[in-house]
This record gives sequence, structure tokens and C-alpha cells, in this order.
Amino acid sequence: MDIQRAKEIIASPETILVNYNGNSIWIDQVSEDGVTATVHIQGEHQEKQKVRLSDLSEVNH
Repeated sequence: MDIQRAKEIIASPETILVNYNGNSIWIDQVSEDGVTATVHIQGEHQEKQKVRLSDLSEVNH
């Protein structure tokens, strides 16, 4: 995923599904380096982790 799309997803009032390693996640923020994002798994105990944007994929219905 590119940085611009990640920022659009964060700003969207709609729920946009994103996967990371087969898990549905929420993007919390994009890092200033433009390479990573802080995310957490949907429905989990909100444990956040930093992942590479290139490892995220938008789920298209």
C-alpha cells in the first residue's frame, strides 16, 4: 500500500478493510518516514505494532 492511500483510509469516515498477514487491521497512523504505519488488529485488545506499508493490502469487495 502506498502512503497516500493509507492516509486516505485513516481520514475516511467509512470503514475500509485492510489486511496484514491475513488479519483485518485498523491503521492508526502513518509514520513520518513514509515507510511504516502503526496498526492494531480489529477486535483485539488494541495491541499496536509498527509494520511496513508494503505489507498492508486493501480488501476489495
